[in-house]
Amino acid sequence: GEGKDWGVARYKKNRITGKYPGDVHGYYPINFTKVPQKGDILRITGYGVDENNPEISFSQQTNTGEMLGTGGWLRRSLIKHNVDTMGGNSGSSVILENTGEIIGVHSHGGCNSWGSNQGTLIAAHKVFQQAIKQCLDWERTLP
Repeated sequence: GEGKDWGVARYKKNRITGKYPGDVHGYYPINFTKVPQKGDILRITGYGVDENNPEISFSQQTNTGEMLGTGGWLRRSLIKHNVDTMGGNSGSSVILENTGEIIGVHSHGGCNSWGSNQGTLIAAHKVFQQAIKQCLDWERTLP
């Protein structure tokens, strides 16, 4: 559900180049403590449907929008935003525009009855944080 929908994956070095994808293509740092404020600008880059221009559906697109709030009655790790997203954007990083840091993951679009899109905020979800940190340190923990 909203605020609890996330996943973590890790990649090994390329067998030929000996490099990680981030070494070649770059990466965004992750902020484990930042809780964005209402009105902060967020960016989501993903591969969603484009109803206005179907020829570019599922190609990489990026949009910005505002942070609308966090939390909820039962979902402390819920992040609400109005970044323009569509089906196919789920799983995209939520990036705080002024720092370039990942602060969450987008999971629910469509501006539902709450009037916003949703995702999971890293700073408010301890298990999500632990999973990310384990992936980042995985080579040091191998036998």
